[in-house]
Amino acid sequence: MKKEDIRSISDFADTVKETLETRFGSDRKITVNNVLKNNGVELTGIVIKTNGSSIAPTIYLESLYERYLEGVEYEELITEIIEVAEKHLKNDIVDFDIDMFSNWEIAKNRVCYKLVNASMNADLLKEVPHVLYLDLAILFYYTVENTEIGTASILIKNEHLKLWGIAQEELVMRAKENTPLINPVDILPIQEALNGLYSENEGGGTTGMMDIGESLPMYVMSNKNRLFGASTLLYPGIIKDFAVYHDMSLYILPSSIHELILIDSASTSEDEDILRSMVHEINETQVDKEDRLSDNIYYYDLESDTIELAA
Repeated sequence: MKKEDIRSISDFADTVKETLETRFGSDRKITVNNVLKNNGVELTGIVIKTNGSSIAPTIYLESLYERYLEGVEYEELITEIIEVAEKHLKNDIVDFDIDMFSNWEIAKNRVCYKLVNASMNADLLKEVPHVLYLDLAILFYYTVENTEIGTASILIKNEHLKLWGIAQEELVMRAKENTPLINPVDILPIQEALNGLYSENEGGGTTGMMDIGESLPMYVMSNKNRLFGASTLLYPGIIKDFAVYHDMSLYILPSSIHELILIDSASTSEDEDILRSMVHEINETQVDKEDRLSDNIYYYDLESDTIELAA
């Protein structure tokens, strides 16, 4: 396909595939893959596999295609793709060892959990082990050691349980043990979190929450890695210890799958409907669809030590 014939991301992907096949020759196998991500988001990726390797990086094309439509030269984008691919292949996908992943006795030490929206991931839930929690679903993933190219993870699917020969209960048990250790909780006042942890264009829903009221005491709860940090909601004793220390019941606002906002329920004059409306608006305008957790808000009652959907 010629570059001038590109009229869709599918055309773009096919053209990129043909170009990379020419550049890499027979040393690499190039395929186009559509991947179902969180919240029903489907992305188009180019998979570049080296002969003899058991793994291959996937480079998603959506942002590259948008830049192409904006006038960025095609060859410039191809150069970027090749550079990213070479960097991943050089590091062997953050030193990922497929044999370690295939061996449950080794892999069990790296499985963690994360929270996603249940209804928005109805199709995905058919393919993965999960536990329902409020309006959310607990999913599980294998986390790969951090290296210079960042953090990688593999979503655990039903087929992986068969590969490992384990029941879901064992997966859940291991993830409960590992997640707070691998991804320690981090709770900061919202302004401190924004000043110290996010650049101008990061923070998503956390930045938007500032509109609720600058004078209202709010805290950001995530993990040290700022990846799937909403899962800290499930860490044993964390919410209770925070609430006891501050002597307050809490509204918990789902900023994204990566962080939550904690608010003293007694200090806000906003009723629950207004808070819920604000969360919805921020999700629609400031949080990428793939990163949205929920339009609902949650209430932690200090006296009963329970978390529930706010009425």
